[in-house]
Amino acid sequence: MSERLTVFKWAYGTKKQSAYATPVADVDLTKTHALLGPGDVEEKPEILTDAEEAGRGTEWAGSQAIERWEATLKREGYGTPELLGFLCAFWFGSVVTTQPDAGQAPLVYEHEFRVLRPPTTELPVTSIVELGASSLRRKIESAVVSALEISAENPGRLKVAADLVGSGKVTLPGSFSFPSMPTESQVYFRTNVMTFTINNVALTSRLQSFKVRLDNALLLRHGYEPGSGLYRSKIEYGARRPLTFEYTLFADATGGDLATLRAETLQTPNAIVFDGTDSVNGVLKHKVTITIPKLKLVGVRQDDVDGRRVHRITTEIHDDQAAASPINIKVRNANASYLTT
Repeated sequence: MSERLTVFKWAYGTKKQSAYATPVADVDLTKTHALLGPGDVEEKPEILTDAEEAGRGTEWAGSQAIERWEATLKREGYGTPELLGFLCAFWFGSVVTTQPDAGQAPLVYEHEFRVLRPPTTELPVTSIVELGASSLRRKIESAVVSALEISAENPGRLKVAADLVGSGKVTLPGSFSFPSMPTESQVYFRTNVMTFTINNVALTSRLQSFKVRLDNALLLRHGYEPGSGLYRSKIEYGARRPLTFEYTLFADATGGDLATLRAETLQTPNAIVFDGTDSVNGVLKHKVTITIPKLKLVGVRQDDVDGRRVHRITTEIHDDQAAASPINIKVRNANASYLTT
């Protein structure tokens, strides 16, 4: 009997692996979340053959050997503080956790995710377990988020999509107790209280969409070392990590968007804030904040939405040496910690 998508389950945790080759224990994979589709998982061997060797008397391969394994997967869902927290932890690799009101709300936490900077170049990794049919389970080890995209479009919900890369090692656990599906705190484009500021100017009423894309530019081949075997032994981010931010505004009748582009003005500070409507453990509301200290406009394309002129704006994220991170994302939820062992 063929496998049905409706039986798909998955589990993750907030802890990182204690070492690259040491998976998170099953008992610590206590979280799950609804997804927009089950996500693609690909297990792919890199195969060496003798097909291109000369002097063999034939043009076709006569032998082969597996050189290494790759394992990749995708996760896409609505950008709740829970799913955002997990994916940001394993893209950014660094987090600062505080309590906004420890006295009145001792079970509410805010997590600010920041990019890692040299000399720390190895990213934290985690483990993910999936269930297809009742007897088909697999555990993807040493997974890290290679690319992350956060977006929203009027009047929909915040969305998040991530590409993950593992060490190549996938095991088949004989049994696993999957967590129950939680009540999710959705983040809506219009029904939540939202503020959008560019260059410290509120543009919320003009905003139609935005998209942030973060790419770790992983050094995949650097993870294979002499003696490391079929699986990667470490993962590092690349020397150039692309960070892009695009947004669409109803056109300013004064031409201010185009004037800013021509003036080559550095935009600072910039932020998107979603104040949620659902409470976290009964007191404070959930919250998502995206902060980009410095932006530079690099292009404005004119378009229309429902007969109204819009500007589709592309920007370049600049580093701010005085800030902890060129971009940081803060989520408020009930998780006490991320990236612990």
